[in-house]
Amino acid sequence: MPEILREHFQLKETIVTISAREQCHIETAKRSIREQRKLLEDFIRTDPFFMITLEPYDLQADDEDCAPEIVKQMIRCSATFGIGPMAAVAGVIAKYAVQAMMEAGAAYAVVDNGGDISLLNDEPIVVGIYAGASPIRDL
Repeated sequence: MPEILREHFQLKETIVTISAREQCHIETAKRSIREQRKLLEDFIRTDPFFMITLEPYDLQADDEDCAPEIVKQMIRCSATFGIGPMAAVAGVIAKYAVQAMMEAGAAYAVVDNGGDISLLNDEPIVVGIYAGASPIRDL
């Protein structure tokens, strides 16, 4: 089994750890993060309210066609929980980075964006969650 490569990458507020078996897949993830952030930042410049609202965001009908998919995904994810779309930014950026890695041929890819983790793996894994003193720790 090839060695797992890990690289930390920061672009403005986005601070990720990217893991892959090949350096080219790490580069693909970084490229995806740059692209998705640019799309998101461009949209926020047209509607700054998107960035600050703590409530579900209603995409106006005339914005539906021009809003990038990352914005639409953030709206869908956050609306499920009745919160603002920026709550989904880390997870959605991680998702798109792993998706790009997969499309580039990766069978193993992990992007950890501040605890919002997207994972692609071709082998069984065990995942643990540290819950501290929380009542859910013994579930």
